[in-house]
Amino acid sequence: MKIRDALAVKYRPRLLDQLIGQEIMIEQIKGLFNRTEGLPGSLLITGPTGCGKTTAARILAQYINCEAFDFEKKQPCMACDVCVSAYEREYDGAIEINFSEARGIDSVRDVISQTKYAPRTNAHVFILDEMHNMTKDGQNALLKTLEEPPDNCVFILLTTDPQKVLETIKNRCVQLSVRRVDDLTLANCIYRIAKSENFFAFDNVENGVAIFKLLAMMSKGIVRQGISLLESVMAAVHGGKNPEDLLDKDYLVDTLALEEDQEITEGSFAEFLIDCVYAQKYGPSLVAGQNLFRPVERGMLGPFCDKLIDFHLQTLYILTDPKGKFNLTPTIFNGWKATLILFAQKNVLRVNIKSANAILHILLDFRSKVSTYDHNIVHLLAGTIVSMVDVVADHQELSEKSLFYQYCRQLLEDKMQGQAY
Repeated sequence: MKIRDALAVKYRPRLLDQLIGQEIMIEQIKGLFNRTEGLPGSLLITGPTGCGKTTAARILAQYINCEAFDFEKKQPCMACDVCVSAYEREYDGAIEINFSEARGIDSVRDVISQTKYAPRTNAHVFILDEMHNMTKDGQNALLKTLEEPPDNCVFILLTTDPQKVLETIKNRCVQLSVRRVDDLTLANCIYRIAKSENFFAFDNVENGVAIFKLLAMMSKGIVRQGISLLESVMAAVHGGKNPEDLLDKDYLVDTLALEEDQEITEGSFAEFLIDCVYAQKYGPSLVAGQNLFRPVERGMLGPFCDKLIDFHLQTLYILTDPKGKFNLTPTIFNGWKATLILFAQKNVLRVNIKSANAILHILLDFRSKVSTYDHNIVHLLAGTIVSMVDVVADHQELSEKSLFYQYCRQLLEDKMQGQAY
C-alpha cells in the first residue's frame, strides 16, 4: 500500500506569502531583507503551536541561502539547488534541533561547535525549536553566541512559551510572532485544500460552506488542526458516514473522537464571575478561575483577559442602568443580564456598583501584568481572584439598597402577580 503525506504536510507553505493570517510577521520579515547592513544573526519566533513557526523558519532558511534571491520582489529564485532541496523538504543549509528531545548544555555546545565550520551555502541557519524546554544553563551558554553570532550564521529560535525563555536571550533577538488565524480565513484555507483534493461530498454549496466554517471554529485558529480535521472528515465520508450528519457539531465531535470541546462561552464566564466572584465564594472562585484559564495558551492570555473585562464591564453597566434607559449594554449581552437578575432574585448575588468598579480596576491591573509576569501565572491569577472576592465582601452591605436590586425585586413581584416582564 502506498504511503502518502498528511494534508498538513502536503499543503505546507513554500513561500512567506503563503502563510495565511500572518501578514504582520511577513511584512516584518520582508522589512529585514530591505536593510542594507544585512540580516540580524538572531531571531525569536513565538506563537501557538500549529500556526507556522517552524514553516516560517524553514522558509527563511531558504530565502537566506537562495543563490539568486530577488531582493526587490523579496522572492527566492525557486530554481537553484537550495530552492529545489527546500521544495523537496530537505532544507539545505538549515540545521534543526528540537529541544524537547535535547535540552541541556551539551546540545548547545554541539550547536556552537558547528558554527566553526564554513557553510556549504550562504550561511548556516540554526533552527532551535521548543526553546522553552532548554535548561537555564543551556540558555546561558547560548547567550554569547546570540549576542555576536559568527559570520555566516543565523539563529532562529522558536517557542510556544516565551515566558520560559530568559529575558537576556529575548533581548538579543529580533522578535517575531505568529498568530491564531480568524475563522473565516481558516475556513477559506480548508475549502481550498478540499477543492484541490476533489472532495465535494455535500449535496449543496451551503452545507459545504457550513462544514468548513464548523471545522475552522473547532480548530480555534490553529491551521494545522483545521487541516487535520478536514482529513479526518474526508476519511469518515470515504468510510461510509453520511456527510450531512457531520453538520451537527456534537455528531462531528463523536465521529472524529475529539476530546471534549473546551470552548470558552458566556456560560463559562457566568460560572466564574456571577456564580463565584459576585457571590463572594472564595474556594469555588479559585477553582472556576483556574478551570477557565486552563485551556488558554500563555500567548493568548491578553485577548482572553480583554474578554473577561468586557463581560465584567457589562455587569457594571447593568448595575448602573438596570432598566436600559441609556442603552449601555449591547444586545449580545442580554443573556448576561438575565443571569444577573436571576441570581439577584435568589439573593445569592453580593456585587454592587462600588465593588464592581473596584473589580474592574483589579482586572485592568491583572491585564497589564499578564504579558510581563515572569513567574507562574496561576499564582498571579489566584491573588487576583481573592482580591476580587475581598472587594465583594467589603461592600456587600450596600447591595440591597441599589437601584439594580430594587429593579430585580419589582420584576419578581410582577412575576408573582402574573404580569409579563
